[in-house]
Amino acid sequence: MSRPLDACDGRRLIELARLAIRDRLHPEGGLDNALGASAAIDGLSEPRGAFVTLWHRDANGAKKLRGCIGRIESPQPLFRTVAEAATQSAFEDPRFEPLTAEELETVEIEVSALTPLAPIEDPQQIEIGRHGVELRCARGGAVFLPQVAHEHGWDRQALLKQLSRKAGLAETAWREGRLRIFEAEVFHECGRSPA
Repeated sequence: MSRPLDACDGRRLIELARLAIRDRLHPEGGLDNALGASAAIDGLSEPRGAFVTLWHRDANGAKKLRGCIGRIESPQPLFRTVAEAATQSAFEDPRFEPLTAEELETVEIEVSALTPLAPIEDPQQIEIGRHGVELRCARGGAVFLPQVAHEHGWDRQALLKQLSRKAGLAETAWREGRLRIFEAEVFHECGRSPA
């Protein structure tokens, strides 16, 4: 198991995510230096899955999803997984148009560094707010990060139904599928507001 990340690690991952997006919009070479520096940090150089979520605040201050992509498992060091997930969230999430340079200054970045997946036999083992869940079935699969169920106010049963729906399957598909759980160390970017 990887060592727990601290607040300094979290800030570095957020900065790396923002720099990766900025570098894709305006390549200036700073990303390579940041990736090199991150390779020397123990907790960031271990292979780990990660997701990068982009949020936009509307005129009323409510958070709206602007992109979210990642990998549950990754053979790459965490810092590389985060950099790649950040650019994919910004430019390749099929639910949204690619992020513009103007939007980059207004989005808030959230990085979720994941623990390894653990298979479970009984859905009762899922702890809402603590565990993310991956569902794999013969006809599809889906995943929710640990914070999703909590944010939507779902109990365990609602989480499993929504997970099945997200996979494009019947609400009860989770009963025939394979469930695995994981945890996430979540870091939020603070102080971002529309320009």
